[in-house]
Amino acid sequence: MKRFFREAKALWSLILMVAAIGCTEDFDPTAVGNEPEATGSEKILLIPEGAAAGRLAVRVSPEMAEQIEAAQTRSGTTRSGIAAIDEGLESIEASSFSRLFVDPLFEADLREAGLHLWYKVSFSEESDLRRAAQALARAEEISVVEYMHHPLRPRTNRPNTPIEPMAEEQEEEEYIYPMDDADLRKQWHYDNRGLMIGSREGADINLFPAWKICTGNKDIVVAVIDDPVQASHPDLEKNMWVNNIDGDTKKYAHGANFCTDEEEPAKLDWNYVDSWDETPSHGTHVAGTIAAVNGNGIGVCGIAGGHGDYGGVKIMSCQIFYEKKGSEAYYPEAASKALIWSANRGALIAQCSFGYDPGLSQTNWEKEFAYEKEAIEYFINRERTNAPIDGGLAIFAAGNDGSSTYGGVLVKDRKLVPGCFEPVIAVAATSPDFRPAGYTCYGNWVDISAPGGDIENFGYSGSVYSTIIGSVNDNVQYGYMEGTSMACPHVTGVAALGLSHAADLGLRFTTEEFRGMLLSSTREIDSYCQGMKSAIGFNYDYQYGEEVMVNLSNYRNKMGGGLVDAFKMLMQVEGSPVITVTTGQEQTLPLEILFGGGALTSNFRVEVLNEQDAINEIDFSYTIAGSELKVLCGKSGSARLELKCTIGDTEVVRPLALISREQNASNGGWL
Repeated sequence: MKRFFREAKALWSLILMVAAIGCTEDFDPTAVGNEPEATGSEKILLIPEGAAAGRLAVRVSPEMAEQIEAAQTRSGTTRSGIAAIDEGLESIEASSFSRLFVDPLFEADLREAGLHLWYKVSFSEESDLRRAAQALARAEEISVVEYMHHPLRPRTNRPNTPIEPMAEEQEEEEYIYPMDDADLRKQWHYDNRGLMIGSREGADINLFPAWKICTGNKDIVVAVIDDPVQASHPDLEKNMWVNNIDGDTKKYAHGANFCTDEEEPAKLDWNYVDSWDETPSHGTHVAGTIAAVNGNGIGVCGIAGGHGDYGGVKIMSCQIFYEKKGSEAYYPEAASKALIWSANRGALIAQCSFGYDPGLSQTNWEKEFAYEKEAIEYFINRERTNAPIDGGLAIFAAGNDGSSTYGGVLVKDRKLVPGCFEPVIAVAATSPDFRPAGYTCYGNWVDISAPGGDIENFGYSGSVYSTIIGSVNDNVQYGYMEGTSMACPHVTGVAALGLSHAADLGLRFTTEEFRGMLLSSTREIDSYCQGMKSAIGFNYDYQYGEEVMVNLSNYRNKMGGGLVDAFKMLMQVEGSPVITVTTGQEQTLPLEILFGGGALTSNFRVEVLNEQDAINEIDFSYTIAGSELKVLCGKSGSARLELKCTIGDTEVVRPLALISREQNASNGGWL
């Protein structure tokens, strides 16, 4: 997949060139050199280089939309019925002028959000895009003309097969896993015990303690906007969303395919897959991290995959990529359509391991991406009823362009859109040693980090292991991949687990409340951002192979709030304060934080929930001295406490969660 790097100066030069070009009276849509008058060029967003050929998106006023709909009811969708607009359509020999977003079951919602104002113009792919955009922009009734750019997967090494691990591993001591899935031990990203040479214990999402509290809830729906998810995969089948909204439930059984020019999404089509090694497994791999079925004795586990037949969150497959025999077809509006369609059908989280050409990050995303931005806002702001959150979460991969070079110089702080859009959650990638993965994008716009793997420094066993497309006969159903594409579903899975716990408790949060809880459910990693690290780089033409050394100090304060922590997420949902202590060191906790002034005179008691487990797992002990609680944890792990005291004649109970780590965060203390 070819993607192009452009510097900011070059982009602005191109835009200024568009605005400065002159015109002639007669317009030849394929001619180069004789440009139409640039009237309305300020309406044109983004750049034509790299955009979809033969397509433009335009927005009309509400008054014009009514007239267009009335005219098209009578005469079809090749023209608008508005003289000035049709003059432009005629001049570029447009073959169609039709609504960009159509969802008959939710037409009122689309109209309320203004999404009915967007139209797609189709014309010859041989036509000059710049000239076509200018021809349409001359119509006063059109307020925006946007070049349509294709969504792309972040650049990544993504092997589909379970290649023999390359990193050395220490011999594993006898260990009892919380689920009986055969390959759970390969998922270090859930529970890293430091067995890989060079890895660090605890460089994971702290999932196993969270599973003691919640493993998922079937009412939580996650839209995987990606390659199609293999609904028949034995480790995913029971956790696939089942459509009971659209009339044709066979056609839309587990999601929809947006790689089509039809107004209605078509059913998922697996007929183009000739053999397992040509399959588009990116989406299936992502889905497995979120919700592979837990406790079924096979394969891998999902973060919110439930337990056996019970409680797994549901995966809604929204296909926006299409591959066949090594080639790809692009549908620039596919991602936006998928966001709208999935929001209308109850998805609470949009899992988005994709972005747009990194060169476009030099443009003003807030202003120049228009219909894509409105689709994201629709997903986030659409009201959800009878759900633990009143809106939606859009979670995006931050991108794998952190090791790119231009003219032999490493490009720093490179953005990927729409991850840099403020309302979404952008996820950077970490390695099995708490340090940033060498490929990850980073910057002040990144919100949070999660394990994404590091093949370069740890081999394939140091990347992320999950489901891939295959069949029982092929015996190839699981594989390793790396990238922020793999980090992103870890945050999605933790968010889904948090929503599951909220649903179980009957709690409901605003979108901003829950987003804040998620982004603060992290562990500090800035102290690990030091020294140099090897990464596979690529040049401005995105050619692989050059090895670069990245300075990890550049990543400090640019990896979001830190490494996502599933146990902390559930404690935030419960409202339980969390403290992190250093393993083997006694720490004194001032109880006034929990009990106010009553802590000075009250009689305190401590009860450990699941006390025997806590004592065995983290070697927990405590003493109370006045209004201070002194705790000591001999092993790494997590535990939940109940602190009790009597104020007046009333017993007051406050929960407290404890996390013990070998190296405590430098900012430490209470969450």
